[in-house]
Amino acid sequence: TAVVTNGTTPYFYLWDDPSAQTTFTATGLAPGVYIVTVIDADSYLQIVDRAKDVVKSGGEWISSIDLENAAVGHPELKEACVIGVKHPKWDERPLLFVVPVDGTEVTKESVYAYLEDKIAKWWMQDDILIVKDLPHTATGKLQKRTLRDEYINYLIEK
Repeated sequence: TAVVTNGTTPYFYLWDDPSAQTTFTATGLAPGVYIVTVIDADSYLQIVDRAKDVVKSGGEWISSIDLENAAVGHPELKEACVIGVKHPKWDERPLLFVVPVDGTEVTKESVYAYLEDKIAKWWMQDDILIVKDLPHTATGKLQKRTLRDEYINYLIEK
């Protein structure tokens, strides 16, 4: 059973096959915000990502949150952000932005090596951009739209 809300009204969903993972989209806390979730065989609900932040690659979905969480485990990174950018074959591919810890010299190679055994091989981002900082809202949230607008064609133009 999953509880889904559109911000005001809760809905309940039941599935006949509890052993199957079921993915569905539900409205989030604000109107027009959709959250992708998964219910596992033990009926645990996991929030995967916001629908607009999931990277849709070759018919599969890659959670930007999972990639970001894996990346910030790197001891020389203090922040990470993943966006989906256009790709000629796969529709979208992940592009990872990383902010190094002050006073460190992180390399793309060290980030790739760190992530190698932490994420699925086909999730591996197509490029890593090392930046001094990332754009944030006044409340501290990453402004992925700003990055998407600037880098949407990054892999096509590269």
